Amino acid sequence: MKIQHYLFYVLFLSIFHLGKAEGDKVNILAPYLFGFESGGNGWWLQHDEYWQLSDEIASHGSYSLKYSNETIITDGSKKAHGSNLVEYPIVLDAGTYTMTLKVWIVNGTELTAFNTIIKDPVWTNIKWDIEGVEREKWVMLTQEVSFSQAINGSASIITMDQTYGGKGTFYIDEIAIWDDAPAEIEELPYTSNVNSKAGGLIDLEPGTYDVKTKVFIEDGTSISKFYTFINEPWLALDWDMESLAKDEWVELTQQLIIPKKVEQSEFIIQVNNNPAYGGGKGSIYIDDFKFEFVSSDVALGNTPIFSYEVFPNPSSEILQIKTPEPCTYILCNMLGKVMKSSSNPSSHFTIYVSDLPSGIYLLQLKVGNQRVVEKIKIN
Repeated sequence: MKIQHYLFYVLFLSIFHLGKAEGDKVNILAPYLFGFESGGNGWWLQHDEYWQLSDEIASHGSYSLKYSNETIITDGSKKAHGSNLVEYPIVLDAGTYTMTLKVWIVNGTELTAFNTIIKDPVWTNIKWDIEGVEREKWVMLTQEVSFSQAINGSASIITMDQTYGGKGTFYIDEIAIWDDAPAEIEELPYTSNVNSKAGGLIDLEPGTYDVKTKVFIEDGTSISKFYTFINEPWLALDWDMESLAKDEWVELTQQLIIPKKVEQSEFIIQVNNNPAYGGGKGSIYIDDFKFEFVSSDVALGNTPIFSYEVFPNPSSEILQIKTPEPCTYILCNMLGKVMKSSSNPSSHFTIYVSDLPSGIYLLQLKVGNQRVVEKIKIN
């Protein structure tokens, strides 16, 4: 038995810029995260006896990042980590950029410098000299920063090194990296979708299938992943293209277990325009989708890749996630917009969903390289 569907898909995508424009420049860092207005979401204060999110003073908004020590540190660097949250990825081509931030240094501070670090793909340490900076006022610091390789979703670190000696207190706010603004800034949708319509809906019997397709990736394209979905029952596959050859047709195959009959269901092809989900620049062609029947065995279809509990579903107030191993989660609406997410792994999450509009959402749980997707209804 062979079931075939033929699809042709072309994408022309440009990386979107997070942040805000100023003159002929645009800030590619998310002000919400790097202006410390996220209420702690996205920041892990590894040494929280030194680093704190503070509402004592701010250059903009209500919060800044505070560093304070009453004794000279002698036991290494003290760190505050900014995560690579999928909502706020750092995305930059290789090159030289202007980086700015604002500092408020309290009188009597002896500290001479601190570092900001972009972790991936090449560890880039940026030292900020504060020894001669005027005290008791917000001062903007500026320097040129070069990246030897493109950045696609890196995390960041702010550190105080023991070699910068002394005691003191200072505040950091409004960290920005400025790029040339395009002639016109166009905001892309969260996802680019192709949905099958009447005449292209699919019918499949329960069983195990080999799902095959062919892709052609133009040279210079940075789009690294696309997704396919069967709408009812909800079944998802993600297709990794990062290591595929360019400028030639390449066949891909994945196995899909269909636990119950599919009748006149939509088939969806999606590219998430967020680089953390595989979005990027360039063009891809997708063609010749096939569902090839392998066997009627669906036993594995009832066994998830890893065990988990998500309850209650539907929900109107809170959603509980429990897993034997620490996982991370992402909750998206049906347009692909990330509504809630975790920055650190845990085996138990409580997600407050009362602030979300009623509707259907997709909850992705990830343990290591393993991923499951659950359909969630919010009342």
